[in-house]
Amino acid sequence: MLKSIVPALLIAGAAMSAQAADGDKLLGFEFGVGYHLVDDSRFDGTDINFGLVIPVGQKFDVVIYRENGTYNGKQDALKATAKADFNELRFRVSAWEGETQAVKIFLGMGYGTVQTAVPAGTASALVADVGINFTVLKTKSGPVKGEIALNAAYRHFRFNEIAPANVPLTDGLSKLGGFIIGADVGLYF
Repeated sequence: MLKSIVPALLIAGAAMSAQAADGDKLLGFEFGVGYHLVDDSRFDGTDINFGLVIPVGQKFDVVIYRENGTYNGKQDALKATAKADFNELRFRVSAWEGETQAVKIFLGMGYGTVQTAVPAGTASALVADVGINFTVLKTKSGPVKGEIALNAAYRHFRFNEIAPANVPLTDGLSKLGGFIIGADVGLYF
């Protein structure tokens, strides 16, 4: 994955130096939360996330995205918790931009790891997201730009089964993909 990130960062750096002369935004940070409606109906989840935004041109951004999440499962009287970490490289394009609002479409690709405590197990696999980001409010104060956004995405995340057979709640657990809804705050310099 490092082999794909380094060339992207070099291209983004070249674009950033060209933008610096024009006075456009150079770098951004996004912090957010999300709620996961998982394909496996026994589980749902929450996450906190961070994105380092590197603008490439006027309408295109590359986002280095990191997410930490928790999935909670319930079936009959049984409960289970799984911790998850996701690292993605997201490509985002602005579909519409107004004075105080905007709509962006993104595609994310990366790697995810999920870990359960009972039974103890870890699984890792490739992850892909496709989604939309609706900026509810954006403002500018001097050189700093701020945005508050809502987002919705679908995540594809399938992995080898973690639990041995006949462990009721985690038996057959091999996918934690599904719909994600969330909100984030962004600061851009």
